[in-house]
Parts: sequence; C-alpha cells; structure tokens
Amino acid sequence: MQRIQSILIVLLALTLTLTAEAQNFDPLSATTTDSTRVATELPRQRPTARQRRAQKEQETQTDGVSIRAKNYADQQVKDTETAPWRRVIYRQLSIDSLANAPIFRPVRPSGQLQSLFSLLFKRFNDGSITVYEYEDLGYENLTPERQLRFEDFLDRFGIVYDKDPSQTGNRAFKILPVDIPTQSIHNYYVKEEYYYDVKTSDVSSQIIAICPVMDDEISMEGSVRIPLFWVKYSDVQPYLSQQPIMLSTKNNATTATMDDFFSLNLYRGQISMTLGGETAELNSEMSDSTAMAARQAFSNQIEGELKQFEESLYGTEYTKPEASDSDLQEGRDGEDDSELDTARARRSQELREGKSQRKAAKVTKAKKKSRTTKKATPKAAKAEQPKQSKSTTTRSVRNRF
Repeated sequence: MQRIQSILIVLLALTLTLTAEAQNFDPLSATTTDSTRVATELPRQRPTARQRRAQKEQETQTDGVSIRAKNYADQQVKDTETAPWRRVIYRQLSIDSLANAPIFRPVRPSGQLQSLFSLLFKRFNDGSITVYEYEDLGYENLTPERQLRFEDFLDRFGIVYDKDPSQTGNRAFKILPVDIPTQSIHNYYVKEEYYYDVKTSDVSSQIIAICPVMDDEISMEGSVRIPLFWVKYSDVQPYLSQQPIMLSTKNNATTATMDDFFSLNLYRGQISMTLGGETAELNSEMSDSTAMAARQAFSNQIEGELKQFEESLYGTEYTKPEASDSDLQEGRDGEDDSELDTARARRSQELREGKSQRKAAKVTKAKKKSRTTKKATPKAAKAEQPKQSKSTTTRSVRNRF
C-alpha cells in the first residue's frame, strides 16, 4: 500500500512540473525538439490558401482594378499585323442619336451611374489611365512622347481647379463637379479596326482608341468642336467593365456594362474618315444641309464597302443575276449606264407585256375552243321508253259486246 501511494505522489509531481513548463514556454528560446513539438501541436494552414490570400493582396490596387484585370484587357487586343485584310476607320458618335444615350447620361454622377466622360476624367485625375494629345490632322499618336499631363490639360481647356500642397501627382488637383465640362461633351471620335480573322474565317472588329469632343460656344451663331485627348480602349476597358449602364430610356435596369455597349457594337455613328485618308469631299461654298448630305453619303459608301467584303466571303456575289449577251453587246456599243439601264428596263417591260399578251391569247383561245366543242356535240337523245301495252283481258271483254 505504501508503495502505491509513493507512485501516485511521483506521478502527481511530474504532472505539475509539465504544466508549469508549458505555461512558461518561449518559442524563440526553444530547442529543435521543442519547436518541432510546438509546430506539431499548433493548427496547420493549407499552403494553397496562404498563396491565394497573398496573391489577392498583391493584385488589389488602390484604383479598385487588379493587375489580372488589366492583363486580361491587354490580352483582348487582337494583333492584326499579320491579318490578310483589315480596314481602319474613324467614327463619330453623336449625342443626337438615341442609341448613344448610355454613354452621355447622366450628366452628373448619380449613385453608381456616370457618363463616359465623367469616368475618363476621374481616372485621368487619379492617374489610373494615360491620355495622349490630339493631333491636328485627326490621327492619334499613342506614344510616350505625346502623353498629356493633367495640369496641362486643365490649363489648355480652361478648367478651374485648386491645388492641394499635401498631395502629389494628379491627385493634388481638386476640381468641383460643376467645373467638369461633362455637359459640353456632345460627341466622341472612335477608332475602329475591321479585320479578317483567320481562326474564325470571319470579319471581326475592335475599338482601338476613344476621343471625347467638347462643343465650345464661341458666338451666338454656333459652336466649335474641340477634341480633348485620345485614350487607349485597352487602358479604360477594366473600368468600363465595372461601370453599369441603362441600355434603354424606357428600362432603368442596369443589366449591362459600358464595356458591353462597345464590344457588342450597340453604338451608332457616321464614318468621318479612314486610315487611308479618305474623307467626304467638302468645300466652303457648301451649305450646311449639302455638307451634311455629303458626309452621310461618304459614310454610307464606306459602310457598303465593309458589308460587300464581308458578304464576298460567303460567295454571295455569285448569286447575283449576270448580264445577258445582248446587254453586254449593248455595253460594248458605247451606251452609257443610264441608257443601258433604260434599255434594260424597256426590254423587261416589253417582255412582261408580251408574256401577258400571249397568256391572255391562250386563255381566249381556250375559251373559244371550249364553246365550239359544246356547239358541235349534240345532246344525247333520250331513250324512248316502250309504251305499256293494254291489258289483253280488257280488250277481249270489250269486243264481246
């Protein structure tokens, strides 16, 4: 019994000693054996979770757009240098078109909604995007030498601002919302590129750059359009993909983004010029209505050429009616297009009239033939039915008297 009591006392002493060591344990001064034991006892964290959290912290930027989103936008730009066919055009998006309302409204930011220029101005102010000066000839030069500083932009276009000495960079310039010329932006210039995609065997398009245009009223007679700057679409695409818009004035649901508006080609506008230098032929003697008609005719011409090339990929040109030999012979004889068209129309009319006359003659002839046949064929005589003979018994009785 005494031996059992002594064993219990020793076990109790060892338990108290181990408890005291655990409370006074210092991980920094622990030996290799102790550190291994502590690492085993502490809860382990999955390495993938740590890596995922660290990557998320590194990718999150102060402007709310991750590096991954910016890299994705850069990857969306198609390299068309080796494309067998491409056509670069410049299109003008006007506020007068109802289809372009999503990028012009609202004039002042309201909640999550803001116009395209408000978004560009805000990102330009916080240094998130790089803008480039507008060249005099209308073409863009998206090189570092042509970058536009935010302070120069404000001074050049007379935008009132206050400078905060405690801030650096573009953030030092403070502009009130009423001083941002959003309501003066009535047009945008958009550089588009149409190209033949070898992978899909189809014609695709992409937007290269955007230029906001301000209308400055310098007199009572009208206003002057002043292009402000060029910005790469790939630079603003991450922000456009996060900007909700209303696609219809009759539906206030924000079910799409501003990037959807551009990528789905929901905008409408006239083609003002091409990269090859083609523009509408205008002169100072033209009236406003005549110049407007000339611009529209030029835009329709380029649109037709783009559509014609796309249709030619599917062989639709072979389904068009070809000219007959007589038409080609008349063309060789020196007739102009108008006379040839008139001759074709007259000949087609004569053919239609002749066909109608022949058809009417056939119908008349068939009617006459049917009438003659009816007259020549006599009616079938009715078969005479035999008269009923009188009863022999009755005749014999009468003869008796």
